[in-house]
Amino acid sequence: MTWHGRNSRRGSRILVAGVLSLILAARHKGDWMRRWQLPLIALFLVGCAQTGASSGANATPAPPTAVSPGFATGTLVAVSATTMQITASGPDALHLALAPNTQICRGSCAARWTDLQPGDRVAAGFSRNARGDRVARWVDANMLTQYGTITAIGRTTVTIVPNTGRDGDVERELVIVPETMIHYHDGTSETGAARHLAVGDHVYFTGTADSPDLRVRRVWAQRIDQMIAALAPHP
Repeated sequence: MTWHGRNSRRGSRILVAGVLSLILAARHKGDWMRRWQLPLIALFLVGCAQTGASSGANATPAPPTAVSPGFATGTLVAVSATTMQITASGPDALHLALAPNTQICRGSCAARWTDLQPGDRVAAGFSRNARGDRVARWVDANMLTQYGTITAIGRTTVTIVPNTGRDGDVERELVIVPETMIHYHDGTSETGAARHLAVGDHVYFTGTADSPDLRVRRVWAQRIDQMIAALAPHP
């Protein structure tokens, strides 16, 4: 299975038009916009209640947000082999069914439902079955996305310093796994290796972590985009 799923699916372009408003716009093929661009919006929605907190476990969770069709974010409060519940304090709740082929990413994307923990920040892509139930196609737990500058490269890791300029931003260690997609500034790409990244490159990453804490250092990279190359393009 690829990050986008085996089949092309309808997607959506989401615009932020205010503090907590989302507008569903034009249609796209595949889950690309939802899984690689909406993480920034999802993090804003579920993370705003955690601003200034040292750990997501001690912060007030954000209410669940569902964008129809097919995308939801919130805080996980319950999970089993067949269902998960995203909710916050109060009556609002969102239930998603889990199928045998639901892809779950928490740390790595080889995770199972038993790896999910109450308190995780979650984003999920779903479709509806014949009964109208929401069935998750993929679930990303503790998603992180950020711009940064590479300061070190290891055999299976890339270390970056965020480019936000905010005090207290933490250095990130991005773990490269076999499914990690690397997209280079010159339009080329590779999977499972970062052979053409270099110290000084400006990159944008999307990944998941083992903790809902927004300041977690170690992140399993799903995708890394080289925005500005420090060196000449590779041959």
